[in-house]
Amino acid sequence: MRIVAIDLRADLMREAFAHIRNKTVLIFPTRVAAELARKEYEKNWQLLDIQWLAMEEFKESLCFPKQPLIADDKRLLALYQVLTEEDKDYFHISDYDDLVSWGINFFKFLDENQEAGYDALALEKLIELEMRMREWQEDHLNRLSQIVLRYKEFIGERGFTDKLFIPLPESGEIPFTGKRIMIINQYYYSPREEELLRRCKDGGNELILFYHGIKPKEGKLNVEVFDARKAWESLDEKPNIRLKHCANEDAAALEFIRSQSPKEASAIIDNQFLNSSYSAYFPPELVSPPNVFPIVHSNWFRMLSFLRELALDPSTNKGYVPLAIIMRYCLDIRLNQCLVDDWDEAKQEQLRKAIFKFSDNQVLYFDIEKEQNFGIKKEDETLCELLESLFDILKIVLALTNVDELIDLIDKELNPQDFCSAEEMTKSSILEEIWKALANFATAEKLGIVSDWQDIFDNPGAGIFSLWVDFVKSQRLKFKPKTPSKNWQVSNLFDSRNRIYPNVAFLQCVEGILPQNPAPTWLLNEAQKQRLGFLAYDTIRAWERYYFMRLVFLAKEVDIYTYSNVEENVHPSSFVEELCTFVDGLEMQRSEHQLSKLDINELFGSRPQICSAESKEFIHENTAFLKNPDEHFYHLPTSPQTDFNGSKTIVFGSDSLIRLCVNPFAWYIHNNRRIRALETDLKETIQPLLFGSFMHKYFEEILGLKTRKIDHVSELKSMFTDEDFLKTKLLELIDSPEFRYKIPKNYNSDFLKEIISDRLVLSLQEFYHEFMIKSLKSQSFTMIPENSDIPGGKNLIKFLPPPDDYEEEYLPKLNGRADLRIDAQDSYYIIDFKTGGSDYRQLAFYEWLYEGYFDTKTVVSSFWRILDMERDRDQSINDNKKNRFYEQIFESLSRCLSFGYEVPERGAGRDMLQTITRSDLIVQGAQK
Repeated sequence: MRIVAIDLRADLMREAFAHIRNKTVLIFPTRVAAELARKEYEKNWQLLDIQWLAMEEFKESLCFPKQPLIADDKRLLALYQVLTEEDKDYFHISDYDDLVSWGINFFKFLDENQEAGYDALALEKLIELEMRMREWQEDHLNRLSQIVLRYKEFIGERGFTDKLFIPLPESGEIPFTGKRIMIINQYYYSPREEELLRRCKDGGNELILFYHGIKPKEGKLNVEVFDARKAWESLDEKPNIRLKHCANEDAAALEFIRSQSPKEASAIIDNQFLNSSYSAYFPPELVSPPNVFPIVHSNWFRMLSFLRELALDPSTNKGYVPLAIIMRYCLDIRLNQCLVDDWDEAKQEQLRKAIFKFSDNQVLYFDIEKEQNFGIKKEDETLCELLESLFDILKIVLALTNVDELIDLIDKELNPQDFCSAEEMTKSSILEEIWKALANFATAEKLGIVSDWQDIFDNPGAGIFSLWVDFVKSQRLKFKPKTPSKNWQVSNLFDSRNRIYPNVAFLQCVEGILPQNPAPTWLLNEAQKQRLGFLAYDTIRAWERYYFMRLVFLAKEVDIYTYSNVEENVHPSSFVEELCTFVDGLEMQRSEHQLSKLDINELFGSRPQICSAESKEFIHENTAFLKNPDEHFYHLPTSPQTDFNGSKTIVFGSDSLIRLCVNPFAWYIHNNRRIRALETDLKETIQPLLFGSFMHKYFEEILGLKTRKIDHVSELKSMFTDEDFLKTKLLELIDSPEFRYKIPKNYNSDFLKEIISDRLVLSLQEFYHEFMIKSLKSQSFTMIPENSDIPGGKNLIKFLPPPDDYEEEYLPKLNGRADLRIDAQDSYYIIDFKTGGSDYRQLAFYEWLYEGYFDTKTVVSSFWRILDMERDRDQSINDNKKNRFYEQIFESLSRCLSFGYEVPERGAGRDMLQTITRSDLIVQGAQK
């Protein structure tokens, strides 16, 4: 075995290529590194027998199984079937979904156990070797040991084995001899790798290990700690390092885009780049598109994700398809164009309006059977067309019972050619990768790993489809660029560990990313791993540190972007802090991006290709896009002729009149111009607005729609106290067409039916006993419900007379109706039922509205708090409160007409309309 320790200043690959001869095997840490080296060598190609392998490929080529190997998802499927009910209970595994993360950790532990040189069939020996093991760890190991035995037996009965059970070949069993095996700059060797290399050497092969700027410990393959300071001081030409502290990851990306230009032989080192949101900022003129990209970025996979989310939602199994999921995917026109022929922008706009109409009405679900859908009318034909196509595919997904049916679904309804873009079809290997993955996926059933999917999933259709989506999402697609690019390339630390880049940039130099965080403890802690010879975090951090320093030291120009956030415990990388200790003059340089909220001007200015010149000019000129608007930004000027459509009267409901006094700006936007925030985050909970409308409908069902003359309050006893009648009415209302698709199909529905329903019944009984009997006693009276059909019982519209000193010509007009009025012999009662907050000003509003009905009677206005089962005495009304509200109305109206619509300087009113953004106020086509 020969050790070649190359000076850090020397070219590693050139030195390695100089040692190549016929029958040479070159081994690299990763497949990407091996492929890059092969392409570099082919520039001076020779006719020689050379192999370019990753270390994992090399190990697999020498460890021959006697039976076919089981891998990927088939491992997890087999594991799930060998777990006993006791195992599932002990490890808290209730279904297959729970097993996935646990099973991944299970096999990861066994892989690390094998690499440390231990037998998977003798896990209990770890207890003997590690004296500091806790009782729960010993119990875990004993249970895992039994599971491993059952797992081996299960797959063995079906003619398979696992790489966990393949021993190393003896020296005489090595399948080749006389070869030169060269391992290029591997920082860490596991005990199993060390033993394998020793046996290769003993089998008659030459072994050369290359190290770059590091050297192994005496008599070992693993290296000494890399002395970064010493390596830096040994450099004849030191790189120019620029260190920038930005506001966040987006600001770092924008700073890079603004300050960099296209450069050949340049690399961005960022493990998260392809899956990050900020990658969309980078123009192709600066950063070359990757030659490999995840299949999850394809339109076809987005359709699979859409269906998977629908199929797995518990409501879907009850026949209710969540509007929130449909909204999340169908507002993207690309999927709709694949589902419905001739889908264009006009249909997309019709769909958008229909979806937001339903969300604004608190609808949460559509019925999977289109004939049952309540509320979808003829004008929603576009929505119906889309849902019909979507639900037809969803029904097939839910009905799947085996993989053959899945293959038929992918071949027909979900054929990739119908969903992939032209560029994906012509420039990538997507079809090849999909069908290859599907063939692999099908082997779980074809080879007998799973005989009945009902043993795995309660709902086989959703389970099979979800398993397939999880399986295929790891696929990487080869992308064929139009021409070779000389721009910045995107790479990561490990694929670049043998490369040298003249220009290198690190976009995510924060602790937890570079270096990565330690993995959570699953069974063994870090100290135990080190004592047992497992791969420990200290080793992982040490090799990340070495490869990071190597890339920095060998470059000419280095840009390092970092950021911090104390509240979120985000800090600059410790590697960066170490650099600052020995690199003269290296200090944190604050970039211009200091705020967490980015200026849209800066975003568009960094990448002008995003929008047209006309749009860019509009963004620069419009104050809505300022980061720091001036004091007059939330101050809208008044134009009465336009604002009130030429009328001299302004109609107010009770809520809008209160809002005028609290926040005139919010009143103008919400009530006058009727601009609404679009409901995009539909939560499957009983929202206050829904609960309020439900309660009003329930009381309407109980109280009736007609005005009733009552001789004595006892006549109403059966209506208010019959528990069976009251609860039956409530349950009927819950399942009525009006509320069936609005009430959540989860625990909230059970809560409403089983707990809240009893409370509502008790509240009506309490209202009868505590309010009606005590207030009305032996009087005769007329009961006028909210939707009474007598003349004058519907919405009233009534002028509110102004005070004598009011000088404006615009007058307020009141428009509304109370929940319940009772016209008794001596008194006139106004009752408003409340499920949430209340405001005494609403009672004042009703007293002004109905004052023509009082005559000389005493007016009694009050709120009845339904869930509290009592009158709201905190929000009672009196003449002082009423007069104060009256003054506020005309003062606010006068100020608006004179100075415009303002936001209050302080008070609760400032938090109104938080969901309305500045862009909502200027976007073309906003509701007016």
